[in-house]
Amino acid sequence: MSSEPSLYQGPYGGSPDDKEVEVPLFDANKGKVPRTGGPYRDDLEREEAEERRAKVEDREPDLDNPPATAATHLVPEHYLVERDTDKSHYSDAVKVENEPFTSVIVDVTSELDKDPDPSQADWDHDQSKIDALRAQKEMAELTKTESKSTKKTAASSTTKSDS
Repeated sequence: MSSEPSLYQGPYGGSPDDKEVEVPLFDANKGKVPRTGGPYRDDLEREEAEERRAKVEDREPDLDNPPATAATHLVPEHYLVERDTDKSHYSDAVKVENEPFTSVIVDVTSELDKDPDPSQADWDHDQSKIDALRAQKEMAELTKTESKSTKKTAASSTTKSDS
């Protein structure tokens, strides 16, 4: 994977005609290069979770490559920064040496190329929205006139009883 995409290629490969692209995801806690020191708590938690899952599923745990947990922050390569503890600062200039944790298939079809979802309302061209707004306006006007007529009736009844 080159660091600079070509003119006709997206950042994750492919061509403009592709409908889907496979995007590698990295563990954000590990940064760009392998971490020094350790063990790190996120790695230990992944191993513990894998042991629990293996026990429930009645299988041997895969501790060499434990799967991600809910606390694993998976991000694309361009979100990674160098986080090694022996550095005095974060850096974006370091080349990524860590392997991707997993990958995801992303639909890169333009929204203009997609057919509209029939289960969703088309709010730009939906007559029911216009009808609802018109009904809301009429209801507000009726409420105002009713409150005025109620006040007039109450005022006239108090003046008759006073005389």
